[in-house]
Amino acid sequence: MIKYWQSMHDYKYFLTESKAHFDSSERNRLHTELWEPWQKLRLFDTDKAMEFLLPFYSNTGRPAMNQPQILRSFILFFLLYSDGLTKLSLTLWVDRLKHDRVLAALIGCAPDSLPPLGSYFDFMDRLWTAPPTDLYARDKLLPASRNSKKPDKPKGKKQKAQESKPKITEAIEKRLMGGKDIPFNFEGRLQRFFYHVAVLPSMESGLIPGEHLTVSGDGTAVHTHACPRGHRRVGAPDNLRHFRSYRKTLCNRCFLMAVSDISLSLPAASPQSLWA
Repeated sequence: MIKYWQSMHDYKYFLTESKAHFDSSERNRLHTELWEPWQKLRLFDTDKAMEFLLPFYSNTGRPAMNQPQILRSFILFFLLYSDGLTKLSLTLWVDRLKHDRVLAALIGCAPDSLPPLGSYFDFMDRLWTAPPTDLYARDKLLPASRNSKKPDKPKGKKQKAQESKPKITEAIEKRLMGGKDIPFNFEGRLQRFFYHVAVLPSMESGLIPGEHLTVSGDGTAVHTHACPRGHRRVGAPDNLRHFRSYRKTLCNRCFLMAVSDISLSLPAASPQSLWA
C-alpha cells in the first residue's frame, strides 16, 4: 500500500526550498546542463501517475515509500543518459544521487532520504506482468551478458547475418500448431501508464494534435500501403496527389504509424516527439 505520496505541490515547494541552499555553481548547473530535465520534471504531473498506479499496490502490508521520487529518478536517469551525462547503470545512478544534492532535489528527495536500489526493481515489477519464474520475466530479458558479444556481420553484400537462434520460426510454428499460446504484451501496463501520464496531458496542452490521432502500443498491427508513392491525403492539392521519393516535390503524405525519435514525450517536449 501507499502511505504517503508526494504531491506536485509538495514537490515544487521542496524544490524551491532546496534551491535556496544551493551555491552558485549548483544553480548554474540547473540553468545549463540540467535545464531541460528540470523543466520536464516540473511539468510532469505525478498526481496523474498515482491515479493509474494505485490499483497495483496492496491494501495491506508494509507501505511503499518514495514512489513518485523513484518515478522522477527513472525519468531523470533516462534524460541524462540520452545526453551522455551519466552511465547506463542503475546501481551507479543510485550511488550518484547520494553524492549529488542537486540531482537528489530534482527527484524530490534529500540526499539522506533517498530510496534504496531494491525499491527501483520493486517499482519495475509492478509494471511488468510476466511471472518471476517465466521466460519473459523482467530480470531475464536483459541479463548482464546480453551486450557482451557483438552481433555477427553478414558474410557478403546483400546477405543477412546468421540468426542467433536457428529454426526459431519452426519452433514457433510447432508451438502454435500444438495448441499452445505465445505470451506477449507483458509491457501492457507500462504502455497504458505512459499513455495516461504523458500522452493525454500532452494532448490536453496542445503539444500533440488530437485530430486524426490514434494511439497504440508497441507491436500493434497497422494498415500500411505497399505503393512507394504512399497514400493520398484528403484535401491535398491535385498537383500534389502523392509523395514521390524520387522528386523534390512533397505533399502531406498520410502516415498511418507514428514515426518518433528516442525521447520521452513529457509535456515539455516537442509535439513531433512521441515515444511509445
